[in-house]
Amino acid sequence: MSLEQSILELAKAINNHAEATKLLTGNPSNHQPTVTISELTNSGPTSITETPEVDNQGETEGEQVAEVEKLKKRRRKKVAEKAVEETETELEAEKTAEPLETRVAEAKGLTLKLVTSVGRDETAELLDSFSAKKASDLTDETVDQFIDEAKQLLQGK
Repeated sequence: MSLEQSILELAKAINNHAEATKLLTGNPSNHQPTVTISELTNSGPTSITETPEVDNQGETEGEQVAEVEKLKKRRRKKVAEKAVEETETELEAEKTAEPLETRVAEAKGLTLKLVTSVGRDETAELLDSFSAKKASDLTDETVDQFIDEAKQLLQGK
């Protein structure tokens, strides 16, 4: 990499750092890039081996860039976690979004299948465990659990 390319990369890093700082602090007025690409190419360091400048807090520009990258990585991780959480919430909402009548109708169909496959007594016991004598007695809170347990019974017959 030539000296000019190194200078251009350094200028980009400085501008990226300034943009990241602006985003993180929400205060754009105090964090404007102090170096432009043209300034660096005209009056840049004469040697790559010069020591990097240190800011007020004792951090080198490289450390600042590394910190910005860490912050970006954490932010991407949080965004991904939030997306997964929202998707799970949406799926759960879709599951319970069906009207009670539709879910009770499914429970009635499962009840008939249960009676023919595992017997009337086991079906009655399952309904009793939900304080119901028939599928239409199931409440909004219990119908989904009944459906899950009925399906498990049918699979395990």
